[in-house]
Amino acid sequence: MNQAPLGIAVLGCTGSIGTQTLDVARHHADKVRVVAMSAHGRIAELVAYAREFDPAYVVVTDEARANDPALAELPEGCRVLTGEAGLEEVSALPEVDCVVNALVGAAGIGAGAAALKAGKRLAYANKESIVVAGDLLMPLAAPGQIILDPGGISETEILLAYGGVHFASKMGQLAGNHFITLTSGLENLATLGKSVLWKGALPIRFEEV
Repeated sequence: MNQAPLGIAVLGCTGSIGTQTLDVARHHADKVRVVAMSAHGRIAELVAYAREFDPAYVVVTDEARANDPALAELPEGCRVLTGEAGLEEVSALPEVDCVVNALVGAAGIGAGAAALKAGKRLAYANKESIVVAGDLLMPLAAPGQIILDPGGISETEILLAYGGVHFASKMGQLAGNHFITLTSGLENLATLGKSVLWKGALPIRFEEV
């Protein structure tokens, strides 16, 4: 049985990350379906992408552009939402499996929170949201796990995923082996996460009990 395509919302579809995401969807149309996309001021580009990918929703985050004449060229049935409320709505749609949040600065916080509350996968290309609102966003994600990640030839580094985190880089998924799953003390993750967020990496010690 063929698996249904992954439904995605691309927030900030006209920027670098957004256009790269759409390129992936373009080349893997059997696996990825664009359900929603957003843009701030580049409405003509938003409409062009909507005509190509036929999403159910587009979001114009600059509410002053909500009546831009170019929107008349959207595919039939495509619904137009506006502002931050529109971003949050599409981030929680039942048909959306993954939210690619490529919004600039703190603009991505509300949509990120909405996605996590709705149980969506959240692909953040927005470090500012994590820095500014990590204490709000991270506790909404799934409980973290510890993985063992080779940090170099002669050293290793224990990484604690504070929330539902995948370790990745520009080269792809980081090599790592599952080391241990936390089964207790999860209530301490928020405090630990804040400490790591503001103080950086901390030493960790394992003891027999």
